[in-house]
Amino acid sequence: MARIRIWAALMLVSCGLSGCVLLVAAPFLIQNDFDDKRTELKKDFAKGLVPKESAETSCLSMLRMVDRHHVAPPPYPDEICQFESFADKRYELTKVFNQGIISRDVWEQECRALPDRPPTGDPCHLDQFQEKLVVWRSQIERGYTTKEAVITDCLTVASAEHGEEESKTICQL
Repeated sequence: MARIRIWAALMLVSCGLSGCVLLVAAPFLIQNDFDDKRTELKKDFAKGLVPKESAETSCLSMLRMVDRHHVAPPPYPDEICQFESFADKRYELTKVFNQGIISRDVWEQECRALPDRPPTGDPCHLDQFQEKLVVWRSQIERGYTTKEAVITDCLTVASAEHGEEESKTICQL
């Protein structure tokens, strides 16, 4: 009987920890499928295996698709599919920041040093969640997804960053 209790307690702890890991990992799961496919596509383009126009078209197609971690398409602007552009390089720089390799200050310095920076706005101010909200709104307006799908994905990301109650307010689009 004691063995059963110990086994049951271990299962509860294991399930509880798995849930915690999923909650913490949720923002990263939102990105991984698209990002992995985009990285492979960029490698093929860099090796000359895929022409630039085909690579960019494939990237846009992937960007507009829903993968297993999304209800809506990934919340990234179309410009990240223009390989070798400012947006593409900024996206790659942001991946390095998200991996913890560079600090926010280094990210901003490196971003400001990128060529072809847009003349308006401050594209080197890092607020990834607000950027996602802008893209999600644009996806709804363009008919790429529904408001309900975006709210579901938004709540997944916002809950991990802001808590459940605040995320309900943030994600009302």
